[in-house]
Amino acid sequence: TDGGSSTPWCMGGDDNKDWCELILSTRGQMLNNRPPYQADNIYGSNYYAYEFGDTSSHYYRGAYLDCVRAIDFLVTREKVNAKNIFAAGGSQGGSFVYAAAALDGRLRAIAPSITGHADFVDDVKIVSWPANVFEDCQEALGITDEEMFTFLSYFDVKNFASRIGCPTITNF
Repeated sequence: TDGGSSTPWCMGGDDNKDWCELILSTRGQMLNNRPPYQADNIYGSNYYAYEFGDTSSHYYRGAYLDCVRAIDFLVTREKVNAKNIFAAGGSQGGSFVYAAAALDGRLRAIAPSITGHADFVDDVKIVSWPANVFEDCQEALGITDEEMFTFLSYFDVKNFASRIGCPTITNF
């Protein structure tokens, strides 16, 4: 999850002649969270809290769909073998990889790692972040634990697993 302090890495267009590579900056993060675009970032730096409680407008609904749109873009490129698209990512990027594979069957294989956004019910018992964000949102909305976890389950990548149909390798 981008805090806005690192420098985004961008490969050169022909750095690897055997591969087409794309690094995705989802809405409000990385390239979209640096000048000159930073002033237009409506999500702030706390993506978990943006429209918390509303599955139709919460940050991660759009961010997961950004991943599908990235695949849409890739398959339009002349140099891309659309039958051989592979996705990898770590932490939030690992979650994006799981979501993309579940929502779009065009990925040939995936390698998510150190995945966040998974098993929120147990996560809040063992880690303070983002549990503290969830609890603050829960209090502000006046919702029960059950309502909070029902909302979170909509974005929990463990609930996407049954929809993934490609080979997967992961690590923790």
